Amino acid sequence: MMSLSLSKSALERIASVAEILTFVLTFLGALSGVVYIAANRPLKRIEAREAEEEKQKTARAQKEAAEAQLALRKASAFAATPRRIILGSRNGDQEIREAVFKELEKYAGTPTVIVFVQDEEAELLANDIRSALLKAGWNVVSIINRASTPIPLGFINEGVQLRSFLGVKKLPVFLSPPPNSKPPAVVEALFKLLNMDLGKDATGSPFAVTWEPDSIINGQAVGLIRYGFKFPENGLAITVGRKPTEQIFWFLPDTAPAQK
Repeated sequence: MMSLSLSKSALERIASVAEILTFVLTFLGALSGVVYIAANRPLKRIEAREAEEEKQKTARAQKEAAEAQLALRKASAFAATPRRIILGSRNGDQEIREAVFKELEKYAGTPTVIVFVQDEEAELLANDIRSALLKAGWNVVSIINRASTPIPLGFINEGVQLRSFLGVKKLPVFLSPPPNSKPPAVVEALFKLLNMDLGKDATGSPFAVTWEPDSIINGQAVGLIRYGFKFPENGLAITVGRKPTEQIFWFLPDTAPAQK
């Protein structure tokens, strides 16, 4: 009987120990779950933040790509559109345009020859410029094809060049135009008119109209006169080259996808 009693006692102790172990294991299991959650919570926050940043980055990239594509389409459409000089108004600028034409009337007696390259679009623009000058009261305006002049092929640059004669200049170096030279008032008045339709704000091209004076510097002829071109006495020459299409695309945003 004694042996049986001891056996029951041992069994009871074993059961008690088993209960304790079960509790401890259960507690440790619960604790490990808490520790896992606590340890992974910052990681989940980081992952969520990174996912949101990636989402925003993707949205920005898509927006930039859409804007770049739109700018490219607009530039392509402009590149395919002939340059024109508007005699009436553009975007409600009639009063400004009338004031510019009024200023040009001051120089109505200026003899002017317009030379255009062999290009339909350039010829169209040259005729537009002539029409604008006639509207301003200029009555000595002629227009000719470069091929009928002594000007060599390729000498007339893209865009529009306003040419006046500076006379003889003595300089230590060969420069044209000479330093600190300013266009005459008549050229400034023409700039104001032509840049309304050909300048940066109108076309996106900052080099559409330039002043390129003819002169004799240190005994050397510079400009059209070096090729035997007869400059109008006390007048102007306007050369009309091809449309500076390439320049239109210089300032477009990059359409390439962003590198990660």
